[in-house]
Amino acid sequence: MLIKTLVVILFLFAVISLFVGLFFLLKDDANASNKRTMFALMTRVGFCAIALAILAISVLTGKLNMNPSPEKIDQIAEEARQSQATQPSPEPSKDSR
Repeated sequence: MLIKTLVVILFLFAVISLFVGLFFLLKDDANASNKRTMFALMTRVGFCAIALAILAISVLTGKLNMNPSPEKIDQIAEEARQSQATQPSPEPSKDSR
């Protein structure tokens, strides 16, 4: 749960950085030599790169599981049906009146 929360927070920071960069782009003069828009872009790319690295490491180490494909779900369901068909049904008790 901590990994998911950390990734969501990093992506929120990236979105905030996106709007900060837009604000700097609209408010700064075109002739100004300040690099605030570029810094906001680098910050956003950094947040996304860190979030993707955390996701990749989490999946590779098994801390975060991916959803199974539909084919895998169908295979699991078929195996469950087969195992239920091979198990004998429980006999009713003789004491029930």
